[in-house]
Amino acid sequence: MNITEIRKVYAMPGCHCAFTDIITFQGCYYLGFMEGPKHMVDDKNHSLILSSRDGKSWEKVCRIHCGKDTREPKFMELNGMLWCFFFTIEPSADGTHMLTDSWHMWSIDGRTWSEPVCFAYGEKYWRPVNHRGTAYCVTHPKDPAPDKPCRLMRSQDGTNWEYLADIPIEAAQKPNEAALAFDGKGVLHIFIRTDREQCRAYLLRTEAPYIVFEKKSLGMRLGGPLLWFDHKTAFLGARFHLDSGYSHTGIFRLDEENRPQLLAVLPSMGDSSYMGITRKTDNSGFLISYYSSHESLGGDLFSQNHGSIYVAETCDLQ
Repeated sequence: MNITEIRKVYAMPGCHCAFTDIITFQGCYYLGFMEGPKHMVDDKNHSLILSSRDGKSWEKVCRIHCGKDTREPKFMELNGMLWCFFFTIEPSADGTHMLTDSWHMWSIDGRTWSEPVCFAYGEKYWRPVNHRGTAYCVTHPKDPAPDKPCRLMRSQDGTNWEYLADIPIEAAQKPNEAALAFDGKGVLHIFIRTDREQCRAYLLRTEAPYIVFEKKSLGMRLGGPLLWFDHKTAFLGARFHLDSGYSHTGIFRLDEENRPQLLAVLPSMGDSSYMGITRKTDNSGFLISYYSSHESLGGDLFSQNHGSIYVAETCDLQ
């Protein structure tokens, strides 16, 4: 593991910046994240897209706000276009629960974007991936219930999605955010977090037609999941928790028995993680995005909702 440089690329005094993703498209890097008053729901929270040619100097190219909390932009290239998926949250009229809807935008050059379109109601399409021209995504409802499982979905155009299978984790465990990656044989691997019953994370494996799953507990609490393959090796990016109560953002390698082995801890503490990864334009390594509030904690374990955005550069993940 060789991280050559870590840069703070964006911060705004008094604001919380969080929930990143990064992608390479047409020779440029695009970085997305939420900016707003706080981590939790606020109608002033909005999303930003920044662009860079070198991964060091960034400029804003798009601000996304749909009249309510607009967060967690995630990128995918599909059909020659750059797509940005995100979701909105707002309180219900009676104030008893939150309403969560999924949206997307697209661009042919990364700088001029379409208007936001809401394509799914009451369900989060979180971090879709493109595999051989088809998009896949594990969706989850805001408040999982026995009749609302996480679902594996598929799309040819990014807008119209078809159901493939339920994710085999009981809703009582509150499974939610999931990262997907395909290996060289076309096998789909899913890294998914849960928020109840010890908050254990799981790794699922499924072969085409992607309706039957093998499931393995990763044996630890991991959040803000990211999963990718470099050559034949699987890597995880996640927030992990120590017995002391501290949490950090780390990079893990999966061993032959799919057990996570910690490789690196990025500068981080408290409210952090939600990483993205993309190959460098010269193919010499990766850029990894994440956020953290460690510079604003002032000795406190807990976030003061002043997260900043960081980009780590690596030459080798082997």
